[in-house]
Amino acid sequence: MVLGGLLIANPSSAAPSFHTVKDNQWVHGSHVLRTLVDQWLVVDLQNEDKAYLWDVSITAEQDQTRIVLGMSSEFIFAAVLKGQANCEAGVLESGDVLLLRHLGTTPPGKNVFAAREFAQTLRDAGRSDLATDLDRTIKVQKQKRFWGVLRPTNLNVGSPMNDDVEALRQSYTTPTLVRLKRSVDDIHELPELVAFTFLQAANANNAETIAALLDPTPFRSSAKEGRLEEDRRAIATRVLEQNWASGIALGSIKATPDPMRFVFLAGNKPYQIHLTVFDGGVFVQRIEPITAATPTP
Repeated sequence: MVLGGLLIANPSSAAPSFHTVKDNQWVHGSHVLRTLVDQWLVVDLQNEDKAYLWDVSITAEQDQTRIVLGMSSEFIFAAVLKGQANCEAGVLESGDVLLLRHLGTTPPGKNVFAAREFAQTLRDAGRSDLATDLDRTIKVQKQKRFWGVLRPTNLNVGSPMNDDVEALRQSYTTPTLVRLKRSVDDIHELPELVAFTFLQAANANNAETIAALLDPTPFRSSAKEGRLEEDRRAIATRVLEQNWASGIALGSIKATPDPMRFVFLAGNKPYQIHLTVFDGGVFVQRIEPITAATPTP
């Protein structure tokens, strides 16, 4: 089953199920990535069950292996609460976390998270039942730090930045953006993919995708006031009312010497789409017709 960037292959009789950490609500597999934007998920795997985060395989090596999945502004993570799993980054035991940066060109990494702080986060979310899975790990980490085997870690997998900055960055870290960044093999491929996806969405009257790819810069005040999604969606609706937003010839999209500018035809008229880099992502800045007076970069 492909689960919006996550795929579960499961040889056991009972398929693994996803539940939200906050209120223990079941989540359909097709909604996993969308849910991770706002909430962490917990999944229980039996021995030899496989979970794939994009192309990274995680294989449970023990029954009742429990993993918390989440997404921050920097990465998607799989934190092992109990049990043991294996992946290309190494063996994951309780207290270990697999980190996948949003940009697909960065290899997955294994790290140790601060079990005590993570357990407190779970308790604050009303999930003391999950926090108790880390009780033994907390003791083990304390012993390892005492003997110098483990360096102190303050890795907060759910919020790598301070809370205010993290909240702002997560406001424009959408499933659409993450999918695009994870799907490229080379960072230089991202602008063309963003341009094509945006114009394809316009042809399909897909306001959600258009909103997700609009340059967040003009919406900074909206983000701080919690209105980013609403305001971007309003602009996306206006975008779809523009003359160029129908009859786009997707096959006409061509690169220019400027890697952040592409040209295309809509209704047999030439247009150009300008992109911009913002906080490690590529977004659409503006679209304008090409006329005789249009300067050539």
